[in-house]
Amino acid sequence: MKNTTIITMAALLLGSSGLFAVESAYTDPSGFTTVTIEPSSLNAFSVALRDSESYAEESTSITASTLVQSGASWTTDQWTTEPHLAYITNENGAEEAFLITSHTADTLTLSSTFDLTSRYGDGADANARRFMIVKAQTFGSLFGTSSVELQTGSVSTADLIYIWDDGGWVTYYHNSTNWKKSGSFANANDDVIFPDEGMFMLRRGVGDLAFVFTGSVPTKPQVSTIPGGELTMLGSRYPVGTTVTKLGLQNLQGWQNGTGSSGDRFFLWSGGTWVTYYYNGTNWKRSGSFSNVDDEAIPENAMIFVLRESASAPADAENVHEIPYTLD
Repeated sequence: MKNTTIITMAALLLGSSGLFAVESAYTDPSGFTTVTIEPSSLNAFSVALRDSESYAEESTSITASTLVQSGASWTTDQWTTEPHLAYITNENGAEEAFLITSHTADTLTLSSTFDLTSRYGDGADANARRFMIVKAQTFGSLFGTSSVELQTGSVSTADLIYIWDDGGWVTYYHNSTNWKKSGSFANANDDVIFPDEGMFMLRRGVGDLAFVFTGSVPTKPQVSTIPGGELTMLGSRYPVGTTVTKLGLQNLQGWQNGTGSSGDRFFLWSGGTWVTYYYNGTNWKRSGSFSNVDDEAIPENAMIFVLRESASAPADAENVHEIPYTLD
C-alpha cells in the first residue's frame, strides 16, 4: 500500500473534544480515542479503530461465500486461530468487512448474509476484488482478558455489555477470569465485535470508567449492510464526529421516506433516551422539531438503531458511510 498523508485530520481532531489524536501520518494512520462510561446508566458507544492490516492483495476470484487469491500460501489456521476479518473494497472504493470462518492455502471462506458475487463479482472493476485481512476486535482485545477495569462477577452483579444480534439482546459480562455470554459456559474472550456494530454498557461499578482504544483509522468509506424489515444496531464507523446526512441512510435502495412514527428512520441514544430521525424525501428531520437537521452532528463513537419498515434483501442493502475527513 502506498504511503498516505493526512491533510485535514489534525484540524478535525482538534475540534473533537480532544478525544482523538493522530500518532502517524503514513500508511495505515493510527491513533487513539477515549470513551467514558458513566455509572448507574446505559452508555451507548461503538469502536471505529481497528488493527493494522496483516495481508493485502487483489483476489483472483470471488464466489458466493469464498475469496480466492491464487498466489497466497497461507498456513493452517493462520487467520482463524484468532478471529480475522477480510475487508473487500467495492468498485467505488468503499470497503466492507466479513469474518473469515475457515481457509485453505489460497481460499478464504467468509461469513455473509448475502451472495458475495452480488457486490463483488468477477466481472466487476478490479477495485471490487481488492481485499485486506485485519485481526478482528474482540471482547478480550478491547476490554482485556483475565484482568479488566470493569466490575466483575455474575450476570446479576457485574458491569454488562449488550450487543444486538439477530433481533434480540445478547448480554456479556466478565466473571473475573474471562468474558462470558449470558446463557453459555463458554469462554467469550474471542467473541467478535464487528466494526459496524454498536453496543450498550451498563456500569454497575462506582465512578466513571474511561476506555482508551487504539488502532488504525479507516481510510476508505465504510460499508454496512442494513436490510429491510429489520432493526439494525449500528456504529457511526469513524473515530471523529460525522453528520446525519453523511450516515448515508437516505441513499439506501428502497429507503422509505416518512415521519417520526412511520417509514424508515433511525434512533440516536442521547441523554438516556432515544431521539428519532427520519427523511421526508428532501431533508432529514428530528422528531419534535420542524428544522432541517441534515448537518446535525453525530458524535464520534456513537451508536444508532436503524428501523427499516421497507423491504430490502441484504444483497441490496449496501449502505456507504461517507468518510468525514480528507486524506491525500
